[in-house]
Amino acid sequence: MKKFFLISFFATLLIAQNPKIYSTLGNIIYDNADKIVKLQEIPSFNQYLKTLQQYFLDVNKTKQLGNTILPNDTNNKMEYLKQLRKLSVINDFFIRSVQKSFELAMKNEDNKLFFQLVNSGLLDIKTHKKKIIDYYVTHSQEIDKRGVIQELLDKDAKLLQQKKSQVEKELNKKKIQEAKIKRIREKDLQEHENLKKFLEEDISRKKVEIIQEQKKELENGQ
Repeated sequence: MKKFFLISFFATLLIAQNPKIYSTLGNIIYDNADKIVKLQEIPSFNQYLKTLQQYFLDVNKTKQLGNTILPNDTNNKMEYLKQLRKLSVINDFFIRSVQKSFELAMKNEDNKLFFQLVNSGLLDIKTHKKKIIDYYVTHSQEIDKRGVIQELLDKDAKLLQQKKSQVEKELNKKKIQEAKIKRIREKDLQEHENLKKFLEEDISRKKVEIIQEQKKELENGQ
């Protein structure tokens, strides 16, 4: 109960708007803070419980400092930057820890830990997408797919459907083109046949005219 109270308490502290000063560094720390505090829910991170609690107190204190710094307050600016750099080291440590734990969870087939880390918000899902899907497919009977896994499956299904639709569209386009070509060829063939028939009839007609002309000449000659 105490652990969940602390998670809720720290998450509430971090609701305040991120300071604008040194935001490139600060935003990473503040945006990850509520995700990192939730690592307390994962048994394998219990060893860091005190570190996590102190970290979030420091994050909140630093955030408050950042939001009170005035434009010309050089001393506090330097102190704020110093604190951000310290927090950044801890932030990066937990990001790396999540990555290592993720790899270890797959190696040991710890499905519960795998699920928790995938949904922690601290794992680079884009980079590890194939690993996540492959592992889930192999252990689908033992893993809850809610959250990130379901989103990946839905996205893949959507992409697959889009690809299928594109293929069908291309096939239909090809069929239409082939039908058009067929009609043109049939038209050309029919015109060729008509021309051939016309020429044959014309030749036959001329032959008849020539024969009749020859007959007249013969009759006149007699």
